[in-house]
Amino acid sequence: MPLKAWEDSLQFIVLATWCCLIYRYHQEKTLISVDFDSLKTLEGNQSYFEFSPITLPILKSTTFEELLSNIQQKVKENKVFTKSNQQSNVGFINSHLVNIDALGNKLNFDLLLCTNCKKDYKKDSYQFQLFYDDNLFEHKTINRIISHFKVLLASIIDNPQQCIDKLPLLTKSEKYKLLHELNQTERKHLTDKCIHQLIEEQVEKNPEQIAVIFEDEQLTYRELNQKANQLANYLQKSGIIPGDFIGLFLEPSLTRIIGLLAILKVGGIYLPLDPNYPLARLRFMIEDSQISILLTQESLHYKSYIKSLRTINLDTDWNEIAQEYSNNIVANIAENNLAYIIYTSGSTGLPKGVLIDHKSLSHHCQNIIDNNHLNIKDRILQFASFSFDVSLEQILPTLGVGASLILVNAKNLTIFNLNKIIIDLGLTIVNFPPSYLTQWLEFIDKNEFKHSLNQLRLVISGGEALPLNTVKKWNLSPLKNISLINAYGPTEATITAITFPLPKNTNFIKSCKTIPIGRPLPNRTTYILDAQQNPVPIGVSGELYIGGEGLACGYLNQLELSKEKFIDNPFGTGKLYKTGDLVRYLTDGNIEFLGRIDNQVKIRGFRVELGEVETILSQHFQVREAKVMIREDKHNNQRLVAYIINDLGKISPSDRSHEIREYLKKRLPNYMIPSAFIFLEPFPLTPNGKIDYAAFPEPDFSTLQSNYVSPKTPTEEIITNI
Repeated sequence: MPLKAWEDSLQFIVLATWCCLIYRYHQEKTLISVDFDSLKTLEGNQSYFEFSPITLPILKSTTFEELLSNIQQKVKENKVFTKSNQQSNVGFINSHLVNIDALGNKLNFDLLLCTNCKKDYKKDSYQFQLFYDDNLFEHKTINRIISHFKVLLASIIDNPQQCIDKLPLLTKSEKYKLLHELNQTERKHLTDKCIHQLIEEQVEKNPEQIAVIFEDEQLTYRELNQKANQLANYLQKSGIIPGDFIGLFLEPSLTRIIGLLAILKVGGIYLPLDPNYPLARLRFMIEDSQISILLTQESLHYKSYIKSLRTINLDTDWNEIAQEYSNNIVANIAENNLAYIIYTSGSTGLPKGVLIDHKSLSHHCQNIIDNNHLNIKDRILQFASFSFDVSLEQILPTLGVGASLILVNAKNLTIFNLNKIIIDLGLTIVNFPPSYLTQWLEFIDKNEFKHSLNQLRLVISGGEALPLNTVKKWNLSPLKNISLINAYGPTEATITAITFPLPKNTNFIKSCKTIPIGRPLPNRTTYILDAQQNPVPIGVSGELYIGGEGLACGYLNQLELSKEKFIDNPFGTGKLYKTGDLVRYLTDGNIEFLGRIDNQVKIRGFRVELGEVETILSQHFQVREAKVMIREDKHNNQRLVAYIINDLGKISPSDRSHEIREYLKKRLPNYMIPSAFIFLEPFPLTPNGKIDYAAFPEPDFSTLQSNYVSPKTPTEEIITNI
């Protein structure tokens, strides 16, 4: 339909376009306060507009013509413009006044679009004015909004039958910047060799360099390689071929590193199994992956499920293993062969296995070596749990560059002892989740040390959102001149995909509301898209998609989920991974993390699907329904809280909480067990019958001492200090 046919509706066309723009920014029902030429005058010649709120029920399939007709019909039926106390922070005025500057600046709106469309259509053009709160918007942001409005209006004139969600919004230059300029990350890697081959090269260059230290034990590169080769040869003779899943089930020790390298050398698919995990979870991972063999130790044979597995005890069987050749083995390993599988939390109540190939692992390790400027003089801490993919980022690039790896037993490690290790062993690089980093900074602030941390040159923090307050503490600490990197990356994108090196200029922090996650690593690409997979403008939130190198090969035994999460790249070749994370581009091109779109969160660096915890809770015979939420305590630490509908009977809430906690300890890792259990009857509901999460009571964390569980890792130790 040509615009001329809409002449009697021009003011409504402008209003509907403005509503479309606001909807596209927020992707939800839009409320706008509207006034059509209702300027009123009070005594003393004071003028004002009489606004009425209009709520727009826009669906994905709504066309512009349908929206326009809907607005017009409601106005004619006098259903919209009735007095109401409900007002929006976004407004629209169509006024006959030639100049409403004096009034517009006094109106209390974040954004207010004013037009002078009249029923006299002899004009060739019409005036548009956009008033805005300069405390909220920068001038360049407003310029982008105006550009989007123009593009949207032009596309509506060209095709008013188009669905609102599919109407073009971006200027050509902005679209090019989002899809291409911000993704110019190409970098040629030094080699396509597998990571274990790069480590073997370091053995040739510096055989007597210390490779790994654990407590009072250490191995040189020559010794580490010889032992890993002996085990790899032993595995080959045992019938292991490339592509076999091999479980590694050991307590912290040098043998863990030997086992990992041997698995990679023989072409096996490495599966880390944490002895602290519950039997049910370990059993699922072993059965789901159908591992060919389990590398373990005699002391862990109390785990009953091991009896039915083919096992090699790396302690009691080592004399036999040591008879094998210590030369590098030959295995036909292609770059697309799988290197490892990491199980992450799953929404169905069962963990899902993420598959990563050798090319992704090797190229990522080379990226980390370059990005963090690793060198042979570095001494790098291995802090993360072996079941967490970050452990591989701490181990393999270190050995791939010829540096020294420092292992710690996190099970009984206090912050005091960890700080002592950093000083005594001269560590140069450490990597902590933000919650632990915060605790460490508080420890440093409260204590004086005879020896400084001046050998430390880089601290990396990732696994969860890095709080602004933690960075402020950093800038006031003795560490302020050390480099700090905020790292982001899902397991499905080979560990770290995006980084943000924090500027040492404290003025940066003064202007920040949150800490950005940054920009993609070399050969990675990022896209921020709306629900229809359209690129969103700079400053507008959308879902983060990751492409380029490093994407997982999918989920083991979950073809449909793999197809859902790994989609064809609509802007190029290859696949994109749907992260489920809500983010936005900042004006400088960095990405800001805003939260989760779905029900997945991160607790102290570990990914937790709230649905999995809810599913396991609901399987308890006394639990009728369960909801799990994230709550913050007075120290801003995030905790899981379970809300349960339960027939308590004569049992006390404290006793039932203890009973449920013991039930969960057999089925979930410690980091997935809620800190508090709150019993409700029933759940609060909204007027439309949905669960009202906002009405759930806040827990009193100060009363949880009766449910105390001793910490099993340094991360869990944080909670005990609250």
